[in-house]
Amino acid sequence: MKGTEFFHGTSCDVECRIDFEAEAGASPQSAPLIVRHCSEGQEISIVGKVTKIQATGEAVGGDKGELLIEGDTGKVHSKSGIRAFVGIAPDMFAVDGVAFHNLQNAFYNEHRYDGDWFLRHRQNFFNDRNITAIVLEVPNHLVGKGTVHAWATVSLYGHAPEMQVSRWGLPLITHLFLNDPGNQEVKEIYNESVPSDDIALLSGYIADFTQKMATYAGSVMNPEEYGKQMVSRLCPITLPYELGTAAAFDLAGFNGRPLGDDVVDVMLTLASNRPLQDGAAPDRNRIRTEFPYLVSPTRRKNRRMSYHGTHIVVIEILGGSWGAGAPGASADKS
Repeated sequence: MKGTEFFHGTSCDVECRIDFEAEAGASPQSAPLIVRHCSEGQEISIVGKVTKIQATGEAVGGDKGELLIEGDTGKVHSKSGIRAFVGIAPDMFAVDGVAFHNLQNAFYNEHRYDGDWFLRHRQNFFNDRNITAIVLEVPNHLVGKGTVHAWATVSLYGHAPEMQVSRWGLPLITHLFLNDPGNQEVKEIYNESVPSDDIALLSGYIADFTQKMATYAGSVMNPEEYGKQMVSRLCPITLPYELGTAAAFDLAGFNGRPLGDDVVDVMLTLASNRPLQDGAAPDRNRIRTEFPYLVSPTRRKNRRMSYHGTHIVVIEILGGSWGAGAPGASADKS
């Protein structure tokens, strides 16, 4: 669960932080989990911060905290009720890339809505692609109680001053809602900020996009009001989940995110207020019931690698799970 456009395969050490924040009035939540990946891509370490840090913009850094688990990539590791896997896995994200591009081209360049492309092409751009997966299974007491709101960030770590370079909370935020060709800087504002800043920094862009998209689609009587509704639905940009309940990511609401849910259709429909199905859905045959819940990576001769980022999965294991088999949060498709 993190932001977009972060590239692996470099010599940089990286650190991924996963936060859980309570709703107003709920019980305080636990400290964030930190996943560190070494420059050679062969070792991982997971640290639980001793000091609880909420989404206040407070910086996280250094080696403070208790080491919870460590080991080599490509293997499952278990310790103290925690299981972890970091390695290559099949990409569960699914979207018709051609239709998605044409939808945005019509919106930004022709000032109109064109959902018909999703009826013509219907091919999954991410079919047969692999990604780098971070899969964690943790006890509830490390997550919190009641409803939590999760997000993740990626920071440079170890080789240079630590700085946040990427963030994830909900799918397609930067690829759809913050993707104005004339203002790509807003993506960096998102990637470098925290959820508590979303209303101040990003709500105007999200409201403007959804207002115009709904106007072009002719789907609402009051586009301005619809834009405000979508800001309330999406901001702060975090993934809510009520611990111990069945997960679902759909038009009715966000409650975790199962790997097999077609989140692209949900976000496209919310953007325009028009039912839209892109014809590309996650391949459920790539999901298994045992940890780490993803089958072996694709090894076909024409296999492609999605270098857009890391796919991060966080699973609570006591009193329920984030979804059927496992939850999913695709980091590189924010």
